[in-house]
Amino acid sequence: MLQARPTLDVFITRSSMQSLVTVEPPIICDHSMVTAAIKFDDVGWTEMQTAVQRCWRSFDMDAFQVDLMSADLVVNPPDNCNEFFAQYDRTLKLLLDKHAPLRPTITRRRHSAPWFNADCLRMKAKTR
Repeated sequence: MLQARPTLDVFITRSSMQSLVTVEPPIICDHSMVTAAIKFDDVGWTEMQTAVQRCWRSFDMDAFQVDLMSADLVVNPPDNCNEFFAQYDRTLKLLLDKHAPLRPTITRRRHSAPWFNADCLRMKAKTR
């Protein structure tokens, strides 16, 4: 004689996924039909994102040091502490804009692999 075994239907999705689970008829019974409508994201999608970054590849440390040593911040520093830090900020911004200018870049953001979770990220950072 065959024994009937209960079946548990489980739908596991990411928290960001939209899903609609219905039970027909909506009673507590082992003969109900469970259906689900789940909206899946396109796995291969890419999102274009623009950012502004400095061009560090062309940065010449020697030329930067020469310009820094000839700047008013070094040659004729202010006596007041607040003025000194204000000039420090202005000088470094000016020199960085000259030696490593800001440039707009376009990056593509992709979904990470489904198995790459927070634990993987921590381990990756730890091994780095």
